[in-house]
Amino acid sequence: MSKLFTIYYKTFLRNEIIENEFSENVDLSPADCELMVRNKRCNNFDMICSDTTSCSYEGVRVPNYEWLKQHSGVVYKCNYYKRTIVAADITSNLFGVTGCTAEKLYCKLHDSIIIWQSNIVDQCAYDVLLRTNLHIEDPDILVDRDNKLLFKVTDKKTIQCATKFRDKYIISDIDVFITAEGLWLTSNPYFSTQPVVKGDSLQVANEFLFADRDLVNRDVFNMFNHLSEDVCLQFL
Repeated sequence: MSKLFTIYYKTFLRNEIIENEFSENVDLSPADCELMVRNKRCNNFDMICSDTTSCSYEGVRVPNYEWLKQHSGVVYKCNYYKRTIVAADITSNLFGVTGCTAEKLYCKLHDSIIIWQSNIVDQCAYDVLLRTNLHIEDPDILVDRDNKLLFKVTDKKTIQCATKFRDKYIISDIDVFITAEGLWLTSNPYFSTQPVVKGDSLQVANEFLFADRDLVNRDVFNMFNHLSEDVCLQFL
């Protein structure tokens, strides 16, 4: 929230009109911010909302001029919107502010305050792009013949996820294989219960395109390798 000040002044010289404007931030508490979001009101004025998660308001300035007298006007300006916050874990500093972590549930920045509820903190924020059966063709090669995809495994690691079960969070260790395409593969049963997101974004499409191209190249290589073996055998 901001306070917008306007100073109005009128002189005798050539009907000169002077306007000076400046603003100052209003320091809101987390409770004040939550009240604004809940009631959609800025200092008792109704806000205009483009959707359920984005609203704004700016008061209308009313000029007030008088000969050789200074008058001031004050209006308020507010806006709020929903945003996504990503961090390595719940103890990581957010927005570069020391002590501002996911556990704190709010963060004061230079000219704003950000609040959130503990029940929206997702400690296993991974999207399921595809569910399928994979076949091991080499120690580091996994093939999905149904979708014609090949994944080259470059690393394996264990990640920690806070999975929800009966309204309680359980910290679980999940083993994942990292592929050359930047995808993570896992057989953990938790992800079998999660919805598959639409893979129509450019990034996801490119990752699967690379996997599809890898399988085509491998099949072509195997075919020519097999032909070479046949030719060699014939000449032996």
